[in-house]
Amino acid sequence: MGSEQVIQDVQSYETPTTSVVRAVAELEETDITELEPLYEAIDTNALNVLLDAPGTQIEVTFEYGEYLITVTNGGELTVEECEFTRNPGENPRR
Repeated sequence: MGSEQVIQDVQSYETPTTSVVRAVAELEETDITELEPLYEAIDTNALNVLLDAPGTQIEVTFEYGEYLITVTNGGELTVEECEFTRNPGENPRR
């Protein structure tokens, strides 16, 4: 896998999607407005609702730019820098 990784907690005052964008911006050393919109990588509303579901442990992993993002409804967020080698049209799911 990649060389850089950020592991942090999703802050209680922000949505999981906001935490994802903030963490990637930290790795990129840029402002969040300079990143591609997260909604181009994942349905942000669905992600926020899914991770707000009580009573079940949920972990979601997806690609965002050159990063592999894993976020749980327990508040854990991992952003890992990766080099993806995928052929066009290939299913991105692992």
